[in-house]
Amino acid sequence: MTRGGTALAVAATLLLASSLVQAGAPSDVVDEILARGGMSRADLGAGAAAVPSARALFALPFLDDLRRRPLDVPGRASGFLEAARRDGPDAAALFHAVAVVPRFPSARMAPDHSRGRSPCLPLGKLPKALRAPVSRLVEELTLADEEVRRAWRGVKPLAAAAAAGRTSLTDLLSEPEAPLAEVEEATRSIDGLAMARAGEIVIAAVERAARELRDAACGLDPEVLGSLRWDVETPLGRIRVAGTGSDRHAVLKGKKPFLLLVDLGGDDVYVGSHAVGRWPDQPVSVVLDLSGNDLYDAGPGEPSQGSGLGGVGVLWDAAGDDRYRAVERSQGYAHFGVGILVDEGGRDEYRLGAAGQGAAFFGGAMLLDRAGDDRYEVLHDGQGYGGPGGCGALVDLEGNDVYEAVRDPSRAGRPDPRADGKAATSNAQGAGVGRRVDPVERSWAGGLGLLVDVRGNDRYTGGTFCQGAGYWFGAGFLVDGAGDDVYEAVWYAQGSAAHFAVGALLDASGDDRYSLVGTGGAGMGFGWDFAVGVLCDLEGNDRYTAVRMALGAAMKRSVGLFLDAAGNDTYSCAETSQCLGFADDDPAWAIRDPDQPRWHEGSQAGLFLDLGGTDRYPDGRGADDSAWGSFEAGRALAAPRNLAGGFDGQRSLPEEICRPGR
Repeated sequence: MTRGGTALAVAATLLLASSLVQAGAPSDVVDEILARGGMSRADLGAGAAAVPSARALFALPFLDDLRRRPLDVPGRASGFLEAARRDGPDAAALFHAVAVVPRFPSARMAPDHSRGRSPCLPLGKLPKALRAPVSRLVEELTLADEEVRRAWRGVKPLAAAAAAGRTSLTDLLSEPEAPLAEVEEATRSIDGLAMARAGEIVIAAVERAARELRDAACGLDPEVLGSLRWDVETPLGRIRVAGTGSDRHAVLKGKKPFLLLVDLGGDDVYVGSHAVGRWPDQPVSVVLDLSGNDLYDAGPGEPSQGSGLGGVGVLWDAAGDDRYRAVERSQGYAHFGVGILVDEGGRDEYRLGAAGQGAAFFGGAMLLDRAGDDRYEVLHDGQGYGGPGGCGALVDLEGNDVYEAVRDPSRAGRPDPRADGKAATSNAQGAGVGRRVDPVERSWAGGLGLLVDVRGNDRYTGGTFCQGAGYWFGAGFLVDGAGDDVYEAVWYAQGSAAHFAVGALLDASGDDRYSLVGTGGAGMGFGWDFAVGVLCDLEGNDRYTAVRMALGAAMKRSVGLFLDAAGNDTYSCAETSQCLGFADDDPAWAIRDPDQPRWHEGSQAGLFLDLGGTDRYPDGRGADDSAWGSFEAGRALAAPRNLAGGFDGQRSLPEEICRPGR
């Protein structure tokens, strides 16, 4: 075609798009660019939804709605940010919003209960001012214990004990032949909502007790507080109240954790399995530390620091610069239970091997840090990780924080061949991960992995499958509310999903830097195999650097959406043909295969949208105030409903993206 013919064809395409809008189609930028590619909003999610999540076990109820309506994904992320801002001061309400409602959409918060039955406590040696708060807390823990027992009532005892007693399930996701019959049996019969209620009862009771005990301790003689040590055995477990001295609390390997350990202050050391709710041995376990620069050291292979293994484990630290150390299943971890770690303030350091910092299977887990400049490190499977049937969340309300999922496979293991073996498979920082098995009907859908940081200048680093990543019917979200942030990862990251999943990164404001390093692709709004990947940055002067398959890229009938709503931005991509609005093409999709009809009947869109500012693009792809893509003359893709396109111009956000969703 001659240059003049090409120009006429492009003009005709633009005129057609304009006529579609004038004919009554909604006039936002998404409709316009879809129309240029011969598609509509109804087509946008048709590919991702072609394989329903009902094909896999344990799929979360909201997943298919997002796969059908990809433009609702940023709104869902905004809803998580709104929940953190609204409910951050109320830990039980926040847990309900981020780890219960996604599993049980109609669930209501556990109500305040009338006083339950509690063990008869010999309170005579406990200072009088502390008796009422301790008694009230034990009464609530008794109610939670009853709820945990109710949750397991319908499960055969041997299956219940085997499922709850499993070591970490994360490594088993990659072992399709692993025998997990007792796990599936437990999931069919356990009352997950009763377990969630037990968790909410405990969290609310501990937060109330922290206030009451702090007030009560203020009126006591400092000498009495300094030497206080009150221990008692009850039918539900051990109770200890310690004073303001520098104490050492140990739970030796093989011993039951405390039902309740309250420490009123001092620089304390906690060794072993603390705050582990383990079925059937210790269904509820709580540690409440009111102040001091404390060290929590789980020891080799011991779950600790807010772990729910078929029960409810809650660690609450009210003040101080604290250090948390564990190898696995700690710092907010759950399978078939509820695991919570809350730190109210201080410059804290969290170090974990695997499975925690907000990670869950068939239950709910949360790490909530309310204030301070904190550092989080995990080798893999954490910092907001949702395994099958689970919702795991890490929520940090303020501070300049560092999140690291160790990239070096010599430390973290799991070298990923997509990164030439030079980066580890992280499954972290907002990752929902499923268990891929053939046939599909025997596989396990991933859960919800969520990391929310409300404000602060933060840094996120990881390997592959991180920073808002979904795999195998899972959903992963990373949401940052404010601050000048740095995101660095390698592959399947920063709003990326594979195999029927959803992955999203939302940054609400700040001058941010996004980098995909090394092999550096499959991210920044990337979907693979009937999946949805979204990166949405609402405000700020940002820099984006990638190698390939990024910045709104879709492959194997997926949706990859990149949206930068405002600011003067800079884009760099080594392989420009696979960035800034890209979709692969297969002529076979143009022919309906009766054995695999979804490849023909589905749709695909790789969309890049920059809606404001003066921007810089790599040579050969993209420019201010222009549109480009497969709708250009001579570049049409062979497959039906297959769009690769980019748009840069001064436009308003689509309505869905402005509206927070549940």
